[in-house]
Amino acid sequence: MCTADNPSFVVGDSASDPQIQLTALQVDNSALKINDGDKVPLVGRVSQGGVSTLLVFGVRVLNMDICGATLDTSLRDEIQSTASDR
Repeated sequence: MCTADNPSFVVGDSASDPQIQLTALQVDNSALKINDGDKVPLVGRVSQGGVSTLLVFGVRVLNMDICGATLDTSLRDEIQSTASDR
């Protein structure tokens, strides 16, 4: 993996085009492939000084150097017409 001695870690073939697939966790713990604008399931509720719903997102990548990679996200609540960027 990524260390000072090995600052690069390519998943797949670096000569091929990168492939990125966004995923969301479903209630049965399986990964659901998602695209921009898709609705995602709420997988549970957690209590941390109040009740919050839980969304779990991930990404599958191929043909990319994953050292130092970051993922910027945006979530839109269409019911309350609010957005959150992280």
